[in-house]
Amino acid sequence: MYDKAHRSLSALDYYVTNQWTFHTNNLLKLIDVMSPGDQQIFDCDVRSLDWPEYLKVYALGVRLFVLKEDLDTLPAAKRKLKM
Repeated sequence: MYDKAHRSLSALDYYVTNQWTFHTNNLLKLIDVMSPGDQQIFDCDVRSLDWPEYLKVYALGVRLFVLKEDLDTLPAAKRKLKM
């Protein structure tokens, strides 16, 4: 269990111990000058994201692709978390 936790923390260490600031001024200006048709085709406005759903899918992706855990273990992990 220790090895699994250590591997997980090592894989994510860089991302959870650093901080980044992303500025979107140019993207917002671009969206403003796009036609409504182009805005629909090139939907790049992050304000329209369903953030809770995005984070849920993100966490599942980390679990599957970074930690290499089988998603079949998810129900058991949820039960353990509730305890």
